Amino acid sequence: MTAAENAELELAIEAPEPPAATGNFDSLFEDFEGTDEASGQQTATNDLYVYRAGEPKKLIDDGDGGVNILVLKEIYDSELSVKKRADGFHVVYYEGEPIVEMRGIGYLQTENGCAPIENWML
Repeated sequence: MTAAENAELELAIEAPEPPAATGNFDSLFEDFEGTDEASGQQTATNDLYVYRAGEPKKLIDDGDGGVNILVLKEIYDSELSVKKRADGFHVVYYEGEPIVEMRGIGYLQTENGCAPIENWML
């Protein structure tokens, strides 16, 4: 085997690079994690919460800031609505039934895509 053939063979068996991340979340998470100057502690985190159709009702209280997303599996945006209560919690309704009571969540991810909760406000 010649050196050129050997080099070609080595290139062919190298592990491929992993695919680039795709989806709607990448741009939402940029530059949202801060640090407290005095303590050096992280001040905001970005969290994903998941609800799957058919699960019991959930309560989410995330007051640490950051970009927080509720991922709704097997649910389409036309099946949702959101109401805000006087105590600051948002209630997510799926086909008219309350499925999640939440505070601190700014976005909903459905099977159709990701958007601010205001898109579903009644």
